[in-house]
Amino acid sequence: MPESRDPQQPGGEPSGQPAAPELPPVLPLELSPAELAAVLDDPATRDRVCLVDVRESWERDQALIEPSVHLPLGTLHALGPSVLPPETAGREVVFYCAHGVRSVSAMSIAHRFLAERGHGVHHLRGGQAAWEAWQLEREARALDQLEQLDQLERDERPPVRAVLFDWGGTITPWHTIDHRGQWTAFAEGHASVAGPRDGLVDELMRAEELVWKRSRAEHTSSRFDEVLAAADVEPDSEATRAGVAHYQKHWEPHTFTHPQVRELWTALRDNGIRVGVLSNTLWTRDYHRAIFARDGVLDLIDCDVYSSEIAWTKPHPEAFRAAADAIGVPAHECAYVGDRSFEDVYGPQQVGMRAIWVPHSQIPAAQQVSHDATPDAVADELTDIIAIVQRWNARG
Repeated sequence: MPESRDPQQPGGEPSGQPAAPELPPVLPLELSPAELAAVLDDPATRDRVCLVDVRESWERDQALIEPSVHLPLGTLHALGPSVLPPETAGREVVFYCAHGVRSVSAMSIAHRFLAERGHGVHHLRGGQAAWEAWQLEREARALDQLEQLDQLERDERPPVRAVLFDWGGTITPWHTIDHRGQWTAFAEGHASVAGPRDGLVDELMRAEELVWKRSRAEHTSSRFDEVLAAADVEPDSEATRAGVAHYQKHWEPHTFTHPQVRELWTALRDNGIRVGVLSNTLWTRDYHRAIFARDGVLDLIDCDVYSSEIAWTKPHPEAFRAAADAIGVPAHECAYVGDRSFEDVYGPQQVGMRAIWVPHSQIPAAQQVSHDATPDAVADELTDIIAIVQRWNARG
C-alpha cells in the first residue's frame, strides 16, 4: 500500500466509481486559483463543488469560470441565502467575484445557512482576475516547456523505447489519505471476528510509519504483512482477512485509474513504446493488478514492478534498474513519470533515465527531500506525455 497521499505510500493504487468521492479532508476557506483548479480538474472531486459567481451579469458576459452558476451579490444580500441556486445542494460552495471582495461578503451572508445544512463555504482568492492571471502563467510555462523540448531534440540521446510510471498520485488522482481512518477500518473488520483489541489502531499506525521512515531514510522495502506482524497481528487468520477487506474498502475510492491513462498508454504502445509501472508500495502485485484489471488497463501494461517484491524503494538506483530489466529496455532508453521530485525525478536520472514530472500532488513537508535534480520535461496533463515522447523521438 502506499504513503500519505495517494494510494501508494503513507508516504506510497473493486468495482464502479464511488458514489461520493472525497474532497481533501480540509478544503481551505480561501482557495488560490491553483487549489481551485486542482479540485475542478480531478474527476473524483469536481462534482462535489459548486462554483457561484456573485458578479453582475455584464461582468459574467465578459469572462467567467466554467462550470459555475450565477447569483449576483445584490440578490443574495436582499433575499438571503434561501435563494442559492439548486445546483449548490449537497455540494461544497465556492463563491467568486472580480477581485475577491464581494465573494467574502457572499461567504459571510451564506455561511450559517449552509453550515447548518452540512455544506462547506469557501471563496476564490483574487477572484476572476487572479484566475485569469494564473491561467496566463500556466500557458507561459507550457511555452517554456516547448522551448526545453526543442533543446532536447538537439541532444544526442537515444530514442525512448519504454515509459515507466509511478502509481499513486501519478496515474491515480492525488488524494490526501486519512491514515488513522484506514487502520480504524482494519480494526473494525478484525474485531468483527476476533473481538475488539485496545490500542490496535495506534500500534498499526506506529508500525506503518516506521516502515515508511525506513524507506525514506534507507530506501529499503517493506510489505503489508510486516506492518501487521509488527503490531502483533497474525497475517493469515480469519480476523485479519476481515480486517483487510474493510481496509481495502476504505482505500477503494482513492485507487481509481485516471481517465486519461488508457488514451495515453494506447498512444504510446501504438508508437512502439513499451509501458510499465514501478511503484513504492506495501501492497501485493495481485492487489495492484486487480485494480488495473478493474479499470480496464491491465492489458496495456508490459511490465510492473512493486517495491513490496524487491529489496529497494525509489529513489534507490536498483529499483529503477529492476524496472528497466523487467521491461527489457536499457535504462538510458527509458523515461520515468511521477509526481514526487525526489523519488521520481532525482531517482531515475541516477541510472540515465529521462524524468517527466507531473506536478499535481501536494507532497507533505515531512516527505519532501532537498535535491538538485531538474526534470527533463513537465506534464501538466498526463496526455501531454504523448507529445513529449514524440518530440524526443522525432529528432533522429
